[in-house]
Amino acid sequence: MVTKKSKRLAPEENARVKKRLRHLWKMSEGEKGKFIDLVRRDEFLKSVGQNWDNCDHKAERMGFYKRGENLNSRFWITKFEKEHPEAQKRLDVVLADSTTSMQKILDDFKEFGIKNDDQLRKYARTKGINIKKGKTDTSIAYDRRTAELVQSGILVNGGLDKMLSTLKAEFSSTVRNITQKSLAAEIEAVIWNKKAEEAFRHVVGHDLPLERFSKYHPHIPQDMLKRKAKTLTGLSNVQHPVAFLKGLGRIGDLEGLDGSFELPKSGSANPYPVSVKSDNPWVRVINGANIGLRHKRLIEENPVRRALADATRSGDDVVFIVNPFDIEIKKAAGGLRVQRSFASGLNVNLKLLDPFYRDRLEHNHDGNRIVYEIVAERFVNMLSGLAKIANRPDGTPEFSGQVFVILGYKEEEVVANAAAWELGYKTRLKQEQIEAEIKSVKSAIASGEENIGGVDLYEELNNLVNLKARVIQSNINDEELQKYARKVMHFVVKKIEESIPNAKVIGQGTTFVNVNGNVVDFNVPSHLQVTDGLLSNYNRTHGARSVRQETARTTVICHPYSLNFRMTSREINVGNRRAEARVFVAPICVDGKFLRDALRDSVRSAHPISKVVFSSQFSPGVLRLRFSQGIVSADPIPIEALSRKSSPAKTGKHHTDAKYIWNMVATDPHFGSRNREEVWSHAAKGSLGVSDAVIQMMRDAKLCEGGKLPVHLYTVNDDPTQGNHYDTHKQPHPEQMSYQAMERLMPTLATKEEVVAFALNQFRKRGSDWLQEQIEQVKERHIEPNLDFFGSILHRVVRSGLVIRGVSEIHGVPYDRRDLGAINWGTGNHLESTIDRNLTEGVEYAKHLRALLYGEWQNQKDLIDRLVAAPLEGNQYFAWGIVNAPGGYEWAVEFRSDPTRLSTWADPLKAAVTNDALRGDYGLFMTGHKTLKVYGDKHFFSAVNTEHAFYHMCASGTSTDLYGHRGFPPNNTGVSFVGLPAEGPEAGPILLRHFHIEHIRKYFEKPYDFDWEGFLPNPV
Repeated sequence: MVTKKSKRLAPEENARVKKRLRHLWKMSEGEKGKFIDLVRRDEFLKSVGQNWDNCDHKAERMGFYKRGENLNSRFWITKFEKEHPEAQKRLDVVLADSTTSMQKILDDFKEFGIKNDDQLRKYARTKGINIKKGKTDTSIAYDRRTAELVQSGILVNGGLDKMLSTLKAEFSSTVRNITQKSLAAEIEAVIWNKKAEEAFRHVVGHDLPLERFSKYHPHIPQDMLKRKAKTLTGLSNVQHPVAFLKGLGRIGDLEGLDGSFELPKSGSANPYPVSVKSDNPWVRVINGANIGLRHKRLIEENPVRRALADATRSGDDVVFIVNPFDIEIKKAAGGLRVQRSFASGLNVNLKLLDPFYRDRLEHNHDGNRIVYEIVAERFVNMLSGLAKIANRPDGTPEFSGQVFVILGYKEEEVVANAAAWELGYKTRLKQEQIEAEIKSVKSAIASGEENIGGVDLYEELNNLVNLKARVIQSNINDEELQKYARKVMHFVVKKIEESIPNAKVIGQGTTFVNVNGNVVDFNVPSHLQVTDGLLSNYNRTHGARSVRQETARTTVICHPYSLNFRMTSREINVGNRRAEARVFVAPICVDGKFLRDALRDSVRSAHPISKVVFSSQFSPGVLRLRFSQGIVSADPIPIEALSRKSSPAKTGKHHTDAKYIWNMVATDPHFGSRNREEVWSHAAKGSLGVSDAVIQMMRDAKLCEGGKLPVHLYTVNDDPTQGNHYDTHKQPHPEQMSYQAMERLMPTLATKEEVVAFALNQFRKRGSDWLQEQIEQVKERHIEPNLDFFGSILHRVVRSGLVIRGVSEIHGVPYDRRDLGAINWGTGNHLESTIDRNLTEGVEYAKHLRALLYGEWQNQKDLIDRLVAAPLEGNQYFAWGIVNAPGGYEWAVEFRSDPTRLSTWADPLKAAVTNDALRGDYGLFMTGHKTLKVYGDKHFFSAVNTEHAFYHMCASGTSTDLYGHRGFPPNNTGVSFVGLPAEGPEAGPILLRHFHIEHIRKYFEKPYDFDWEGFLPNPV
């Protein structure tokens, strides 16, 4: 006999089921019969696969009632427990005994009224007995016969009634009391086996006709297929059809709407306030939802629904939705309109059509039927999809927190066009009314009348003709145009807020918000161009805006057709000290793989989304902003990594379960430079550059002890030393004092500490122009004091089982100098130019560190030699290899001195990404792997995420020098970390964390407990 298997629930989902049962038990007022009825009719419990048997078991475990309480004596379990206690004990024993068959138990216990194995299995569940027994012969025969009847087409030809009567006649009561409801559940399990379910999901997901499936499965009734398809695509929340509106392009009934309605105004000085409970908020940005675009019909796969569900699962505090729509409302015809329609995902929804027109369509079965859809119907159809996405089947929100919506270019276009069409319709009405009056006056004149009631008809006719000439759309007063645009905006805002629970539309275009003191500029570009220049275009005016104090510390560029995630940092002035503004480009939340497949046959890119999805740079997703201890980070979550489950928020502090391989980038320290940024550490009793300072922060947190260090890989990509190839000895620092001035000043200093601090600072401002001293500084100020840090990296690699394979192993050759290590020392153009490229420096540092480590790592010289590396190609730093956790995803890694190209300082990696599209797999090890590519040299924080690679450039250890002050943007200073999800790109976002000199100074001026666990979560 077939019984529908209980769906295995995740802990979070199980908690929701129990909460629902408590509510229903309270509604039943303790009446078992009423409780049973409520449970069986509950849509939420059905949606998560919980039938009465599952819920009955949970309810008993939750203490709602005891087995037998309020039950009729006909229930055999109650009677059996009361009248045959000895037999009950014997039954418990044989049920738990895996060697006793179910058939034998049935034969031995027939006298007690046990008729089938279903009863025994239920009894075992109530007793907490885990039984592993096969079915009885009768049950097996019943299952086989049920499957045979379904395959024979009995459901199509006779329906459920005929199948029920057939089974009852053949099996009588020897199996169980079969009901129509229980049989329907059994049939579902028979029909929707794994292969059938997968095939049907493919048909529904790609919006193919159901006939494509039923042709090969003729035994399944059409109504069953339609019900299944409806479940997979989501239940519509639209209650009423759209009343027909005369006039082309009218969006809805604007009667009674506010003609003075305005969205909140915001700016850098008056951001929109958003209050959340957390002091360190997580903010999710769903950009470019583009509701209305073609999409996979499976609601559980919808990327926006998954983004909301993932926000719930991850415990995000607030969600922002920017650029929500993509609907075609322009009055266009011809071939271009046809081509653009292939990108549309708005199918005909007859329920939304005007009832009169819907009836006409339903009764029109000839081959010439064409569906005509007015703009109001198209708009409400899109809103219907939005409501399905934002609400679960049980009516609860996918995300129960605050949702803020920001409208963009396309939404503004909808509003403007709808207002114009509304006014156009009213203008035509007035023209027709005037024309009717003109005809009446002409009729009177034709009948011989010249004057009626003292009115000269010829003069009246002339006035009416002039009035008609005035009443044209181009003559509408600007104030009227604005009034109707505001009415339409009010209409659109109301509909959006009705569709998304807890939603508030807070702006159109660029909008500033303040989330618990963190000001974010959601910058919406004023164009629809598909371009990789969003970041560079914004940053070209950053300098002017920062001087006017019009920039936020965090900017998120939200374009409806953004290609990918990008970021960089810009220097700003806060209190006449260096500070940082971070600028991010948010990816768009669409199913790129599905759209590529759906639009593959289109030659002309009629819709912008075609240009997006076929770009080599395209990588969709959502953005998560993390605000913690004054530092903002942005995590680009790929679509594949979004949760499919609508489950409660996590309680973990890291907001992610994924394990990470962490890479620390400490490039361009420029030992010997006059412009090195350094801070004083009381713990280290000395002055530290930025990379040494961050290492000291970890040491202060005791991460360099007991295997706690979260770092797996370390790279110094470029310029460990300053060199002297530009005659730097002839370029004194502006703060360097003459000997005479120092001699006069020092006696005036009050304390020894002041004298020491002043003298050491002046030594640093003088720099060190001798290359040998610079190299010694790397060894004595960086390597030797941090031996515990470097040793901890190696311990982390060994204990985690991290696999690091260099290109020599990948290519099967005995040696390749480019082999990646765990600790990788680069070399720089500053040294190379100083000595005419006759020497590289990374080799010296690798040898020195190895010699220091040999003492601790005795008898493991080969390991140290392999993991402490100075990779080179020629005289350039190139580190190539593959890294993976045991059994995890294999990440390709490329560390190198500098990017291949530079086209603009406004987006330092833009040209390198474009250049890679031309080059392909130049290292012959990246194919089939996503690659982490890390650069130095250009002194900026920057990142770009594409489908095949994550590009990152780290800032330097110096401030802007004479070279930069000749006209370049001020450079960044700091250290970065890149976290690779150990299970691969589909397991979670690549995490980018970095310290700017601003944050490093803040710590060393007043040390505090830094949240390293949250900053670098879950190291492998």
